Amino acid sequence: MQILAGALVLLLVAGAVFFAAIHHQLTADFDRMLDAEAETLARNAERKNSTIVWDVPDAYQTGSRETSDPVYCQLFLEDGTVAGLSKTLGVDNLPRLDGRERAIWNARLPDGRRGRLAQKIFTPAADNTDPQTGAEDPREQTFAIPDAWSAADVRLVLVVARSREGLDRVLRTLGLAGGAVAVLLSCGLALLVRRAIARGLRPIDEMNAQIAAIAPDALATRLRVADPPVELAAIETAVNRLLDRVEGAFEKERRFSSDLAHELRTPIAELRAACEVGARWPDDAENARQFFHDTRMIALQLEKTVATMLTLSRCENGPAPVQTQRIRVQALVRECWRHSAAGADEKKLRFDEHIAPELTVESDADKLEIIVRNLMENAVVHSEPGTVVECRADAMDLRLANVAKDLDRADLDHIFDRFWRKDAARTDRSHIGLGLSIARGLCEMLGLRLSVDLREGRRFEVRIVFPNPAESKK
Repeated sequence: MQILAGALVLLLVAGAVFFAAIHHQLTADFDRMLDAEAETLARNAERKNSTIVWDVPDAYQTGSRETSDPVYCQLFLEDGTVAGLSKTLGVDNLPRLDGRERAIWNARLPDGRRGRLAQKIFTPAADNTDPQTGAEDPREQTFAIPDAWSAADVRLVLVVARSREGLDRVLRTLGLAGGAVAVLLSCGLALLVRRAIARGLRPIDEMNAQIAAIAPDALATRLRVADPPVELAAIETAVNRLLDRVEGAFEKERRFSSDLAHELRTPIAELRAACEVGARWPDDAENARQFFHDTRMIALQLEKTVATMLTLSRCENGPAPVQTQRIRVQALVRECWRHSAAGADEKKLRFDEHIAPELTVESDADKLEIIVRNLMENAVVHSEPGTVVECRADAMDLRLANVAKDLDRADLDHIFDRFWRKDAARTDRSHIGLGLSIARGLCEMLGLRLSVDLREGRRFEVRIVFPNPAESKK
């Protein structure tokens, strides 16, 4: 409705401006014609000695006022004395404006019609070659200048009047025609705008219907609008991308729930089996000792899983307090490797470190230690036996590389997924597949960038990029 109302207002304004321009032009043409008549009648007036001789054209001689376009003229002295008038006036006089050399205005004519008047004050041309005391032509009118007036200085006031009914009829016809055109255009515009809006909103209605039909169990549905406008095509693309992210998040949560159930099912089943075995031979001391040992190991595994999940939850569910301090990178790396040294010795791994002793970074020491320790444990668990785990660092980044077993470049897309392991059967119970997920979550919390790459020789490289110290101080 606002579009239609605005269009109608613009249409009315444009029509009013157009009519005003036509009105001004026609009135100006009418005034030029009236002024030209006044000039002609003024030239027809002459002074012969002390007599004014005025030649009035035939159009002003008829005494009837019933013609369709009557014209009137009258000649005055400056004091208002009538010096001559057209027969069309009869006994009436035309109004005049005192002191106005030239003027054009609207007024009522003697016959009651609306008219347009032109006034001109002038000095008649002198012709003293042929003295004249009376009219020599039936159209001529004579007027003897009073003795009180100086004949040489006399000035005359000429008033010419013409009915403007013809002009008003033209303007009225144009106004009515313009109004009719405006009404027709308004009706047509209303229909066109309504149809255009209905047609333009059809893709939106279709899109709304498709969005309303998307249920939680149908997140794979995507918007498909036939021939959408450019503006809606961008919205369709944006909504489909949002649905891609929502579907991915739901799929990630479903996979997480399934993986968590799978991770907890095995230790719970082992705990149940251990309890059943322990209850079958309660008096066997060796069996009881083994029962309690197995139970403790299962409990530790469950505790590790729950603690890891809590850490990951804290990383993903809002920022945690960060206490920044200067950290010696070499000391941190060596401390983290000490926790993984036992596993590295079992696989005969060698640790090759290239870090300057004076190298320091600003970060949260506890969280950075968790990150590096998880990366170290991941490198030890997944390295080929007898290979080298290499660690390099400078002021901008820290790199950890190891020779990975059975890892392909396609696996890099899943490397940060929770509970993801190359071994789909999960036969290795030494880790649960959350180390890299936790490391990435903590890196995001600390403003670090964590990336992975698989280089030649199946060398799996993890890189932590620290913020630029100069930018951090700004």
